[in-house]
Amino acid sequence: MTNERENLHQEWKSLLPLFQKRLRGKMLIALDFDGTLSPANNPQFDEAIQTALAVRGSEFLREQGEIVEVEGLKREIRETYLRGESVTIFFQEKLRIPRSFIEGAYNSVEKWRFLKRDSELMPILAELVERGYQLALASNSPEEENLLALGQLGVNPEIFSFKVNMKDVKRSKPYPDMFEKILELSGLPVEECVFVGDSLTKDIQGAKGIGMDGVLVGEVSDEAVAWVPQIYDLPQLFVQKRFQVVFVEGESGVSYPHVKDTQAREIIGLGNGNELFLDLREAEKVATLLNSGVFPNGISLE
Repeated sequence: MTNERENLHQEWKSLLPLFQKRLRGKMLIALDFDGTLSPANNPQFDEAIQTALAVRGSEFLREQGEIVEVEGLKREIRETYLRGESVTIFFQEKLRIPRSFIEGAYNSVEKWRFLKRDSELMPILAELVERGYQLALASNSPEEENLLALGQLGVNPEIFSFKVNMKDVKRSKPYPDMFEKILELSGLPVEECVFVGDSLTKDIQGAKGIGMDGVLVGEVSDEAVAWVPQIYDLPQLFVQKRFQVVFVEGESGVSYPHVKDTQAREIIGLGNGNELFLDLREAEKVATLLNSGVFPNGISLE
């Protein structure tokens, strides 16, 4: 298993420049919660959810005159999970069980009680924000549950510019509702947004359905514009936010190139500071770099 992980990481490293290039120009990073920010492998939680779904599902079907054994239904739910398919869609389309019953089952299990503090998670999110990206949280769980879960993980919910959950939309992922809501709240065009999740069907294909790029966590797929071995690798993908050099008129009436974005300044070697007005030498350097499209550290604008 260790060798497999090492080989996967080496493959990812070799593809990293390509992934970075594909993700240039992104302004918003929307993150799935379950299995992405929260641990993907949590056997106790998965068992509790599957049991709750099986019990509630069998109760509903019994009321409709159909006898279904709890253990048999639980087995089908587990197989749906393992295939990476949506259990919600399985319940609604195959078993004709209303979403309210499904939500009731999920809500009956207090997910946050199964989580432990993750000291690495908040720093990587903060790093992305510091680089100028907006973050959004997208989850099928209720907002109150998510806030408790974030607290358990040690993540400040204020790190997210906005959050989307099932109270905001009619249908869960992979239906387009949640992805469209993300676009609406961000105010950005779809090409400037990316969705990060651990499910190929619910997250990546769902986002792709409205033209949004996706980053897959923990798996390899050509359907995603990029993938990462684990969520902690995410900052390495987003090394350059799109930026502009604008000209600001000074007191003497002379226009000076002006760069506000911290990361852009670091990339072109112009130092730090909240705002930076360039002298003529620096302006010439910026113009040369912009015209060539190649920065000192090898990152290209193209």
